[in-house]
Amino acid sequence: MVLTQLVRPGLPVVYCGRLATMEPRTGVSVWGGVELGLASAATVQIGHRYGLPVNVYGLSTNAHTSE
Repeated sequence: MVLTQLVRPGLPVVYCGRLATMEPRTGVSVWGGVELGLASAATVQIGHRYGLPVNVYGLSTNAHTSE
C-alpha cells in the first residue's frame, strides 16, 4: 500500500484477502471449511480497522454432491 501511494498518491486501494486452506496429506486446496470462513472474517475486520474496502471469498465448497 505504501508503494502504491508513493507512485500515485490518493489512488484507491481494495484490500483482498484471497486465502485458501490445504489438505496436509495431499496438498489439495480445501473449500467450504470452517477455517476459510474464519480467515475471511478476520481479513474483513483487518480491512475495516484501517478503513479499506475489502474483497474476500464468499460461501463456497468443493463437495461433489449437495447432500
